[in-house]
Amino acid sequence: MIFSSLISLTDQTLNSRESPKMKLFTYAFIGLSLTTLPLTSHADAAKQRTINTGYTNAEAVSVDPKTEITYISVVGQMNGVDGDGFIAKLEPGASEPTKFLSGLNGPKGSQIKDGKLYLVEVDKILIIDLKTKETKSVNLPQAAFPLDLALDSKGNIFVTDPPKNSIYKITNGTVSTLIENKKLSYPNGIEAMPNGDLLVASWGEVTNENTWETSEPGRIIHVNATGHIIDRTEPLANFDGLETAADGYVATGFNDGKLYHYNADNRKVSTIKKYQEGLADIAFGKGVTYTVNFNNSEVGIEVSK
Repeated sequence: MIFSSLISLTDQTLNSRESPKMKLFTYAFIGLSLTTLPLTSHADAAKQRTINTGYTNAEAVSVDPKTEITYISVVGQMNGVDGDGFIAKLEPGASEPTKFLSGLNGPKGSQIKDGKLYLVEVDKILIIDLKTKETKSVNLPQAAFPLDLALDSKGNIFVTDPPKNSIYKITNGTVSTLIENKKLSYPNGIEAMPNGDLLVASWGEVTNENTWETSEPGRIIHVNATGHIIDRTEPLANFDGLETAADGYVATGFNDGKLYHYNADNRKVSTIKKYQEGLADIAFGKGVTYTVNFNNSEVGIEVSK
């Protein structure tokens, strides 16, 4: 998952994105667009409402499966360790999100398990108790720009680091490099599969680290539990978010605004829906799909009834 400028992507090459290092100077104010859509063809059964926010650089979304509360990672001004990031939460039926936890440093990818929010910061992983807000952390001293994380059934945490083409594994607080390989093509979104393997959504073959311009878009990549690449799809999109769905996995194409479905059985990819450019992250509630888009400054909600 990564960030978007208010400058139209039509003024840039399709496969380019501003570098996080340059973002403080080149990015304008950005809010959050959170749209929730059921993965169904019965669009007329959906009810929609819109919530305006003033967030700057919202990056990720996760839903607590027990409470159905939505948690939103808001990076802030991208000054590194500056404490202006925060987590917002949207209660079911609430008219607008509220701040849940402030003083964070560039919070990005997240996942919720057993009442805890696992969260990527600029140089560490935070583990936040959603009831007490008690927070534990694991430092990532070797990371360049950690973005997303995934949890497996054994409690291991896996973290993507695009500039280093790496995935880190955290076991009982100990960090190791599971894989470092250029074929990961700037790994971005990540999910743990039931058999212990990993699925990765990559940004692509980056030719300019300042703009994230690519000579080739990203792929869906299957990495086994020992850190070896098993399979890569053809180049498809500048992928951002990745999430497990009831019938496979879904990935967000940032620059093309498309939502992709990946079938792990036959390794086929299909397009589910076309959104606006800037489609960043995705999460599921009960009968609802949440997608984050950075090119808007509103929270739109569509709930299937």
